[in-house]
This record gives sequence, structure tokens and C-alpha cells, in this order.
Amino acid sequence: MSGWSVVRWTGVLGLASIVVQLVGFIFGFAGGMPSDINDATKFLAYAKTVHFTATTALLLLVIGLTLFIGFLAGLRALAVSAAAKDEWLATTTFGAGVAVTVIVLIGLGFGLAGLALAVSSHADAAKVRLLAEVWCLWHSSWARPARWAQRRESSRAGWPWWAGSDRSWS
Repeated sequence: MSGWSVVRWTGVLGLASIVVQLVGFIFGFAGGMPSDINDATKFLAYAKTVHFTATTALLLLVIGLTLFIGFLAGLRALAVSAAAKDEWLATTTFGAGVAVTVIVLIGLGFGLAGLALAVSSHADAAKVRLLAEVWCLWHSSWARPARWAQRRESSRAGWPWWAGSDRSWS
């Protein structure tokens, strides 16, 4: 293969998307969890504290998902070139992937809006908490397991969240 073909661009975009999103998740987890989401003023203080890491994480996820759309387009082109008579299937898969990606991008926009409001000169604790709750509802598939893991770990004081019993693993 000489030059950059669709196959190479698709692979590069897919791998770049995975790497950028993984780095974004690492930045996101580096910020930690808020101590108390029920108290709006404590949550505002948390949002101001983790503003840099959370914003970096969200922007990396936006870049990674944008690269993912390029990967989906390349995958569609490869599928069409392999079986032109089933072009509708490749287009449907591409459309579904783009729709899901856009839904996630909208949710990331809620998170960025909440962080921008938190560090603004007119920050309102209730509005920041509201945007955080909307973001959590929008991304409930990510937020629920994280909150479940946090509750499980805090109840075992030193035990990993996946430990099903109080027996030592050493």
C-alpha cells in the first residue's frame, strides 16, 4: 500500500479516537468525585476546584468523539466498497453511530456549560448543581456505575469496590 488510503485513514482515526478518549477519561477521574452533591455550595466549590482537569477531560472527549465520526465515515466507505448492493446497511450503521455520538456531544456541552458557569463572576450554586444533574441524567449510563462504586467503596473503608465479601484478598 502506497499513500494514505481509506483503510489507513479509518484505522488511524479509530486508534486516535480511542487514545484521546482514554486520556480524557484519565483526566476526568483525576478530578475525583464531589464530597456532597446535595449541598449546592459544596458542589460549586468542587466545580471551581476541578475546573481545569474537568474542562480538559471534556474537551478531550469532544475531540475524541469528533475523530470517532471520521472513523465511522471510513468504516462506511469500506463497507460500501466491499458490498455495494448493501450500501443501505453501511449508511444505517453510520447514521446510528453519528446519532449516538451527537447525543453524547450534547451531554458534554452541558458539562462544559456548568463548568463555565462555576468559574464565572456570577456563579450561582443552584444553577451549577442543576447543570451537573442534567449532565448526570444525560449520561446516566456513566454516572450510575460511578456513584454505585463510590458508595460501595466508602462502605468498606479500604476494600476495593468490586470485593463482594469482607475477606482479605492477600
